[in-house]
Amino acid sequence: MSSRPAARHRAPPSKLRSPRATAAAGKRRTLREEMESPATLGAQAVQHLALARRAGSEGLIYAAASEGRAERLGSLLAGLAPDLSVFVLAPWDCLPYDRPSPSRDVMGRRMRTLGALAGNPPGAVLVTVPDALVQRVPPREVCRKAAVVIASGERFAPEDLKRALERIGYCEDERVDEPGEMAFRGQVVDIFPAAARAPVRLEHEDGVVTAIRAYDPLSQLSTETIDRLSFDPASEAIDERADERFPGMEHWLPRFYPRLETVFDFFPDAALVLGPGAAERIERARAQIADAYEPRASSARRGAGAPLPPKRLYLDETEWDSRLRERSTVALRAPAEPAKGEAVPRFVLEPNPRRAFARFLAKMREDRRRVVLAAPGGSVLARLDRRAEAILGEAPKPAND
Repeated sequence: MSSRPAARHRAPPSKLRSPRATAAAGKRRTLREEMESPATLGAQAVQHLALARRAGSEGLIYAAASEGRAERLGSLLAGLAPDLSVFVLAPWDCLPYDRPSPSRDVMGRRMRTLGALAGNPPGAVLVTVPDALVQRVPPREVCRKAAVVIASGERFAPEDLKRALERIGYCEDERVDEPGEMAFRGQVVDIFPAAARAPVRLEHEDGVVTAIRAYDPLSQLSTETIDRLSFDPASEAIDERADERFPGMEHWLPRFYPRLETVFDFFPDAALVLGPGAAERIERARAQIADAYEPRASSARRGAGAPLPPKRLYLDETEWDSRLRERSTVALRAPAEPAKGEAVPRFVLEPNPRRAFARFLAKMREDRRRVVLAAPGGSVLARLDRRAEAILGEAPKPAND
């Protein structure tokens, strides 16, 4: 049995070669693969990590069949390989051609991810869903520079900060308790960063930021002191005319930029992995776009404002297929039904978790199977090691692979 914290790995030479990597050979060649996905989420994360290592510095895009799976896989990959740059891109949380905008929380998290990807991190892994891949996004140069940065000790003008935040989608509210809200009260400014889990309070005096603190919106008590903070956009429509913002303006995104891009433009050479169910989700997304567009187009013929054609907001089937042909692609099949008892039990759900863990280790040793203990931190791993040693009578050995 071996134990380890999330290990660092040296990437082997890339085997998933993109068109640019093979252009020197005189032809644009891409690899097409199909393989089975493991049954458990942990094993799937290990498989994706191996695929990311194969892709090397060109990066990897993984399209999951659901937002929940994408979030969980992204978290697992980041824990397994802290040396990798792992990002999760959520889809909009509203329907195509909807009246309201997506939530500021979702747009904030999306713009934070897009801003990071615009910096071209080598070997990055993006975990997302097909809906987000087919949707057009702001240009890279906009995403790269859109955030507003404040640091303690810097010169500060409240009106300038207010205008800068309004430009990227923030709105004023008396009580700041949701992402993308702000309140200016004398020498105190409360802001909930769009991609953050908690709001912050800025204190200023004589034109200088004197303190930045995160706080609990319920108790109003400070939880953390911060030296420097980046306010990610609360909208994908960055508008200099902040006083002219309106609900649903993100559905008119092409009117705010000379051109839109796609996630594939941020990852021009990345390999693409389509998880089980991803192809079906793409088809559902296309049908949803068409179903939403037709009623709006019919209303336009009766005198209402005409909606933008789907092609201006989303990749159509032809462009999607073209993007896939440009890069190496792995299609994952759904796993066969696992044998009973094959998956690692969820010990925390057992009546006696310690006894269930002991039975599991004993059974694995009897079957001569290897067990790897992993934990988010050294202290937790040390406790697992001690517990395993007490059960088996021998200390776990460090894992070198």
